[in-house]
Amino acid sequence: MFVRKANYINLLSVIVLMVDYGYAGDFSWSWTDAMTAAEDQDRPGPVTINLKHKVEVEKDEFVLADISFCKGNKKLCGEATGLIVSSSPKPGGKMKLFKQDVLDLLAKEWQHIPFRVEGADFVSIYAEKHEITAEDLKYAIQPILKKLEAKNGNFRIHCEKITLPKRWIVRPGLYNFRFIDWEDGVKGSLRYFLKNNPERKKIWVVLGSDSKETKSKKTTVYGKFIVEKKVLVARSDFQAGQAINSHSFMHQWIPLRRNFFDYPESFQGLENFVLKVGLKQGSPIRNTIIKKPRLVKRGEMVRMQLGSGNLEIFALVRAIKSGSKGDTIDVVYEPTKKKMQGVILDQKLLREIY
Repeated sequence: MFVRKANYINLLSVIVLMVDYGYAGDFSWSWTDAMTAAEDQDRPGPVTINLKHKVEVEKDEFVLADISFCKGNKKLCGEATGLIVSSSPKPGGKMKLFKQDVLDLLAKEWQHIPFRVEGADFVSIYAEKHEITAEDLKYAIQPILKKLEAKNGNFRIHCEKITLPKRWIVRPGLYNFRFIDWEDGVKGSLRYFLKNNPERKKIWVVLGSDSKETKSKKTTVYGKFIVEKKVLVARSDFQAGQAINSHSFMHQWIPLRRNFFDYPESFQGLENFVLKVGLKQGSPIRNTIIKKPRLVKRGEMVRMQLGSGNLEIFALVRAIKSGSKGDTIDVVYEPTKKKMQGVILDQKLLREIY
């Protein structure tokens, strides 16, 4: 008689069972009966699902393996425990899953296979949670602030505080933050950042994660930023009308709230400028409190260069109005009362404009 190789082991199992149960020596079974019994070993038998009493889940959905143990046919247990049971509660939330719900789910998938569900009458399911904090956002926004600083080395920007309108609860996992229009676009420019009040800036944040529930949700938070600029500060006290020079000031980092571009970053072009108001030691100089030195006063006689080329001719003229270097003013040549225009080159020196 020939026996299929695939059933050798099962056939031996049947013989062992016969011996165990006292059938040794009694071979009233036919070989056909033995082969049938061996083949039955491959068929799905009873499967027992043992429900847990309480479980915690992290993902958006949970499977049968999360809430139970399975005994019986290994292949069928593997398929059954991988079955998606339900969506998880919201992070931090709870739900109950009853034994009958599990039986109905299994019967829907496998109509002709007997399942037994044992254990607790229901499973208490708790969804784990993670809270996004202000510190998380402060840490995430630092690289963007560093990029803003890199665009102008005279600025330093520090995030002092992030305010969330409400608690931000999500599922546990790995997250990344995208700050809308900050990494790129207009809001990513230093000038835009400084244009409005840095002490309260609206920030739109998108949270990226593996969770479908959390992914792409936009949340509005508010940030308070401190901006420091390296500016020129007075080494000593100055009076209004006093001329300044490069030795009168030094660079120093100071916090600013507004008018960030009203503070000169270097002394280039400011030599001999005059203060409109007094200035205390340690106070920063601003463009609005200085003015060009007046090189020509109204009514005084000044020299004006006439003509062009190698031949230089100068005439004494009377200034009709005052001016600083680079200004164009009207003058009059007294002998003929002729009016002309000239650009101020230096102290009491002009060049005629044709």
